[in-house]
Amino acid sequence: MTATDWNPDAWDAETDVYRELDAQRRTCPVPLGATRDGAAYYAALTHADVVAVTGDPRTFSSAERRLDDGTRRIPLEIDPPEHAQVRRLLQPYFRPDRLEALRPVIERHAREMTGDLLAHGTTADYMDVAGPFPARVLCALMNVPDEDWSRIKDWSMRSVTTAPVSDAERGDAGARLRDYVRDLVAERRVRPLPVEEDMTSGLLAARISDEPLDDDTVVGALQLMLVAGHLTTTLSLGIIVRRLAEDPALQQRLRDEPTLVGDAIEEILRVEPAVVANSNPRTVTAPVELGGLQLQPGDRVLPVWGAANRDETRFEDADQIVLGRGRSANVTFGRGIHLCIGAPVARLEMTIAVGALLDATEHFGLGETVEERATWRQQGPTRLDLALVPRQ
Repeated sequence: MTATDWNPDAWDAETDVYRELDAQRRTCPVPLGATRDGAAYYAALTHADVVAVTGDPRTFSSAERRLDDGTRRIPLEIDPPEHAQVRRLLQPYFRPDRLEALRPVIERHAREMTGDLLAHGTTADYMDVAGPFPARVLCALMNVPDEDWSRIKDWSMRSVTTAPVSDAERGDAGARLRDYVRDLVAERRVRPLPVEEDMTSGLLAARISDEPLDDDTVVGALQLMLVAGHLTTTLSLGIIVRRLAEDPALQQRLRDEPTLVGDAIEEILRVEPAVVANSNPRTVTAPVELGGLQLQPGDRVLPVWGAANRDETRFEDADQIVLGRGRSANVTFGRGIHLCIGAPVARLEMTIAVGALLDATEHFGLGETVEERATWRQQGPTRLDLALVPRQ
């Protein structure tokens, strides 16, 4: 198998990414490919192989890759034992009681978003109206001014590796976001908030082995939160709403049985996750077998969530939405020690937002224009016109 046999970066917006992944998983489940800059990696496409990679962080290390400026995305790009130490400091801000305190803010923003959508009349671009919602929830979670959402969203969208911008523009956006985080850290050093309510103040007050966290760790953790805390949720909402617009029977069932909304969200995103694969392959640290291949130290392996989630050896009718399936095997939010720490917030946001849309409408279908992202690693609509029938 050569690098050219697996070249998903050549796919465009017209490519059916999941059809391609399904075919590749069945014929060669650990293909060798290369990034745009020529770095070789193996892709783990089966559910079993993804579980093996994510369940063994010592053999499959996440610590090697950094952003171009040297910033580590904390805790995504650190290994044990440092990973557990830092994640333990972040976890309290995602506890159930913290989320319940955030619920009224999420509900208010969801009502405003739905009202803005219906104010457009019988046709509206859902992605345009929904764009601010996850970013505003993030601002509330992070205790930063609500009006900062647009700057944070703009910098985040332009700084990620999948952004359709020049390297210079991507670097500028990343620098601006990093400066914002450093200013936030400086502000909290002078005027800290209660550590149980504010992540920045909590990280500054934290100690590991009686030593404070260094600035790079604090900035890296906060910068990752400000990027990952809203972009994926926005795309996921678009995927969910698009699927419901295409499936009026499922849409109506969720109106009739609103307790199923959370279950439907899990299944829709299992079949079609917004993050098909992250941008950071794991680095092999010791000889290991994966999918029948013998890998050596220095080899890199990319877990592909979007392929594992549709593995028919793990999920019956894998490409179908089956309510009641449960989410224990679902890898939409990752798996293992790097399971997305913000998943509980994202699930709550999406459940509330979808419920608000269903409550406010008799029906919604697809409008004239639907445009999709042109990168295989991240899926979801960038424009989603809806034909709306408001509830009378």
